[in-house]
Amino acid sequence: DDRLAFWCAAPDGAQRTLLTETSDTWINLNDDLRFLKSREAFIWGSERSGLAQLYLYSLDGTLLHPITSTPWALDGVLALDSKRGLVYSGAPGPDPKQRHVYAYPLDGDGEPRRITREDGTHTVVFSDDARVFVDTYTSRERLPTVSLRRSDGRVLTAALPPVETAPP
Repeated sequence: DDRLAFWCAAPDGAQRTLLTETSDTWINLNDDLRFLKSREAFIWGSERSGLAQLYLYSLDGTLLHPITSTPWALDGVLALDSKRGLVYSGAPGPDPKQRHVYAYPLDGDGEPRRITREDGTHTVVFSDDARVFVDTYTSRERLPTVSLRRSDGRVLTAALPPVETAPP
């Protein structure tokens, strides 16, 4: 059995186990741990369901609820917007040949909302406040294109043209 324990230290220096993951075969490590500023809770990514999903825990280690329960694996947390109650993650969605940005409500209610619209693979970097992101997307038919977008996917800047040839 593989086991991963997540420890926390209290202000008085006392330590306790906050979360434990176990598996008969393997536990993939991730960097999906995010603490919420708006409430005493944290997000944890786990493959316990068989697919990488996100879960919300209270600070005492109690599972509050799954945030995601999609039929596809998530690629990890891209950004957290505590004010709007959303977490953003990359995922293929129903088409495994693509990668998009999805917004998921932290309360676990509602459907995931696909933020990126263009077919292809989107590689993004969010601002610290999750209000905007730089999106580099490409597909078999399109060279990499870069644009600045709002967190709802609306384009703020015209897409920068792709470089079609190497400089002389």
